[in-house]
Amino acid sequence: MAPKHWLMKAEPDSRIVKGKDVKFSVDDFEAAGTTPWEGVRNAEARNIMKSMHVGDKVLFYHSNCKNPGIAAFAEAGSICRPLSLNVLKLSPGPHETPPGTRTSVARLPPVSITNLEPSRIESIRITMK
Repeated sequence: MAPKHWLMKAEPDSRIVKGKDVKFSVDDFEAAGTTPWEGVRNAEARNIMKSMHVGDKVLFYHSNCKNPGIAAFAEAGSICRPLSLNVLKLSPGPHETPPGTRTSVARLPPVSITNLEPSRIESIRITMK
């Protein structure tokens, strides 16, 4: 089966969400090499990630910045899987329960993860214009 192509976005500029910087630029991606694409809570995005197969091609897109566009090409290095509940308890993200309140596992939002491997970093952004 021929690989599918996906667009995955990241924010290259610092932005604090619930006390955590959500910045992840192409430079961060290149330095990290194979990296988990984690913290996906949006149901539609999660369902799309479940359709990914190892070897599928990914366009790494810089969004929410001055010059949005494709900054790199990557490949899916693993299939989508749920994030460990232990990791969820350590870093619950934007749906964090206020300190001092009890949280049942059933109330934690489902989070998915897949590994991405950079294959080519672009020196010039490929914009949508």
